[in-house]
Amino acid sequence: MLSHIAFTQKYVPMNSDHHTPSKENFAIITRRLLFALLIGLITLNLAPPTEAQEPRIRFERITLEQGLSHGTVFSIVQDQEGFMWFGTQSGLNKYDGYDITVFKHNSMDPNSISNDNAGNLFIDRAGIIWIGTWGGGLNRFDPRSEQSTTYLHDPANPRSLSSDRVQTIFEDSRGDLWVGTSGGGLDKLDRQHKTFSHYQHDPANPNSLSHDRVWRIVEDSGGLLWIATSDGLNKFDPATESFTHYKHNPADPNSLIDSLVRTLYVDWSGTLWVGTETGLDRLDPDTETFIHYTNDPNDPHSLSDNIINAILQDSAGNLWVGTSQGGLNKFDWESETFTRYLNDPLRANSLSNNDVRWILEDRAGVLWVATRGGGVNKFVPSLEKFIYMGHDPLNPNSRWKQDHPTHVFAAKPFRGYGQLKSVPWDDFHMDDCRSIIPLIFPAQGIKG
Repeated sequence: MLSHIAFTQKYVPMNSDHHTPSKENFAIITRRLLFALLIGLITLNLAPPTEAQEPRIRFERITLEQGLSHGTVFSIVQDQEGFMWFGTQSGLNKYDGYDITVFKHNSMDPNSISNDNAGNLFIDRAGIIWIGTWGGGLNRFDPRSEQSTTYLHDPANPRSLSSDRVQTIFEDSRGDLWVGTSGGGLDKLDRQHKTFSHYQHDPANPNSLSHDRVWRIVEDSGGLLWIATSDGLNKFDPATESFTHYKHNPADPNSLIDSLVRTLYVDWSGTLWVGTETGLDRLDPDTETFIHYTNDPNDPHSLSDNIINAILQDSAGNLWVGTSQGGLNKFDWESETFTRYLNDPLRANSLSNNDVRWILEDRAGVLWVATRGGGVNKFVPSLEKFIYMGHDPLNPNSRWKQDHPTHVFAAKPFRGYGQLKSVPWDDFHMDDCRSIIPLIFPAQGIKG
């Protein structure tokens, strides 16, 4: 049986007569949908087991063809107005759902961004976008005025930014803005005076930062900061300004799996997940030991790749893991196994590139995936439960053997509730609708 999730690009024009469906019609359609989903679940349960394979999720791609300034996207944020911002290797990109506006450095404009390699984005609670550039320092970008203020390293000023290569940015629960650099350690910005406090590795001080390349910063429920570096995981107590180190110990199988830590994530339960160069770790807070998840070439349900770039738990509770060569993984909490989503050159709607750099869920529940070389992908993970319930013409053994389905029920958000519309199959064109969820029914229809 074939499963599909479909994402398309234009809204279906609807008659004003359909803008306010009657309660009776809505109830009938709802019953039909519930019945259809029940049949789909029964069909899935009766289906014979098959070999493990990649689910057929369809990703919508945003690439150079749509106006993206570069195929390598390192980070994604959503501003307070709902616009999406992509930090790329060649400019800052603003996406309104249709068009992309590109912001680049302009030597004639002091309010432009300072460097086109503007990959590391963070949006603070005031709606300001902070841009970590690779060679142009830190930028404070106001999305309303589209003006930028630049913070640069000044060798003559010890309170300036410690390095012009900014790897990561984070605002904690106290409102402090932290800047992780490559080579300059960890900085804290004094916004009033526009100066920085520095936290750097000191070989003579075991309580200092373990390494001066900082990859990621997160905060736990107790207000402690966790900092990923090229030589260990650091726990930072802002009250004492001291660091506790966690590193790989070959003699201890429960130690951190690798000291090169690339990313961090705190899930709903407060558990810290650690992405390294050798696999994914989960910290047990009671024992301060680590549980390891790694790739096993003989197990298709293991992690697809050991180099971890991104981790996210979505609003449905799914944990997603982005890898350097193995695409996107979804973690199953019960079995502690992974489902893989990979690039398939034969499928235009597969993941565009297997090097995943960032994962973000927007306020509408859409998952955005940034890749190195493949631009941006998006899809709605909660729609995996919607099943293609018609005959597959390429598979004569599919359960529904009619020539083709007769109707499609399409659902899209409308004025705060779900707008449902029945569309004859012969009149339904996927290219003429946007944000549509097709539910395809068998030709004999569903009584109700």
